[in-house]
Amino acid sequence: MKNRVKILVALLVAIVVFSGIGFYFYQRGNSDVKEVTVEIISKRDDFNEKENYKTNIEYLGDLLKEENIVTDYEDSEYGMYIHGVKNMADDPSAQYWWSISVDGKSATQGADALVLEDGKTYTLELKQGY
Repeated sequence: MKNRVKILVALLVAIVVFSGIGFYFYQRGNSDVKEVTVEIISKRDDFNEKENYKTNIEYLGDLLKEENIVTDYEDSEYGMYIHGVKNMADDPSAQYWWSISVDGKSATQGADALVLEDGKTYTLELKQGY
């Protein structure tokens, strides 16, 4: 009887310890999950859309590619150059280009260098004029 009690106590202790370890690593693994908003604006195309994403992706460019938001781009020596968003293309001959802003302020980096931050809104806006 004593052996059964000892085995039962040891088993319960093991369950508690391993549950605690599992919970710790589960929480740690999800600690880099961010909730961000991506807004797309094109007055030319009468388009305005906002969508929230929960992600552990580090850079905006990677999120835009993974979620198929950017539909045409090229990689250059300066980084990702966006030509199309949601199948709406820029038009250099008419001076249309895609602008990126973060919480309403013009981004100082390209999409592939912008680190995603929890709670931020990233706006892609088709603008005209250089």
